[in-house]
Amino acid sequence: MWGFLLLLFAAFLVNTLLLAPAALLFALQLIIARSELKKDYPEDWVKYTMVFLFYELVILVLVYITMNSVSRSMSVGSLYMLFGAILVIVIITMSLKFLIGRRYCYGTILFTSGEWAGVSVKSDLFSKISDADYAIRNPLGLKPRKGARVRVRVKSGFGKSVPYELAEVLK
Repeated sequence: MWGFLLLLFAAFLVNTLLLAPAALLFALQLIIARSELKKDYPEDWVKYTMVFLFYELVILVLVYITMNSVSRSMSVGSLYMLFGAILVIVIITMSLKFLIGRRYCYGTILFTSGEWAGVSVKSDLFSKISDADYAIRNPLGLKPRKGARVRVRVKSGFGKSVPYELAEVLK
């Protein structure tokens, strides 16, 4: 991401011929991110890719606007624009948490035992779950086999969420 941002920033300030390498770097980054996210998050890789690309483009545009205004004049107004850009990023981050947040996550069954199941969950941006193995309830009496992908309901707390029960077995 940083290479793309630096190349695109240099293209705006130095020479527009650098736009072609920046576009090539962006496409390469998209391909790599897509393959990595598809491997780690098979159900949500499209959402993750869109969120990361959106952040990258918003940061790039805000940095470009801010640097153009600051380089033209070092005044109080340019400092306000810098703080405004930071505020916009914070507002976008907070609104994205509410727009894309959810009350479930995906995991892989480690074991089942009666009303309990062991589930390995990777960290999830959308449900605010940490990467760990969790013991959760199985109130529906589902009988997933070891290694099966499952959807797990999540209880949202003040700062962190915790998976608490098995919702369904994915095919």
